[in-house]
Amino acid sequence: MKHIPQIEAISARWNALAQRERIALTWLAWGLGLLMVWLVLVAPALHTVRDAPAAHVRLGEAMEQMQQLQRRARALQSRPEVSPTQWLNQLHERVRSLGAGASVQQQAGQATLVLKQVNADVLSAWMAADGVRLQPDSVQLDRDPGAAATWSGTLVYVLPETGAGR
Repeated sequence: MKHIPQIEAISARWNALAQRERIALTWLAWGLGLLMVWLVLVAPALHTVRDAPAAHVRLGEAMEQMQQLQRRARALQSRPEVSPTQWLNQLHERVRSLGAGASVQQQAGQATLVLKQVNADVLSAWMAADGVRLQPDSVQLDRDPGAAATWSGTLVYVLPETGAGR
């Protein structure tokens, strides 16, 4: 058997210690070993077990939200296609419900809804309505200073391509 000088030096130092010092160092080594086992193996596992129910609830909520989005996407996909003319006609009809402060300007391939002091509740209900698949490509709204809960700004919509619904 080969002798390693470092191990021999440690062994000699250990044997030179008093019995009480050896017992104290043994307990210290066991304590450090148990602490390491706790920190590396047990504590992370307990943390995972403790947090699992809350994570399960969060994942369930995220799954439900994704399923709702999937149902909504399928419903939108199953709608009949709308021509640009039909889409614009429906947009003009819906804009009337916003009152005199709303108008539509049509330019090549897009429609811009211009709002001037439109009531916030009316605008909110209008935007939440599904109607003609109104999904603006850009929105710039500002709350009117001094006016009670009114908004002004623009919503830009890209018109659907011929034969393709939006």
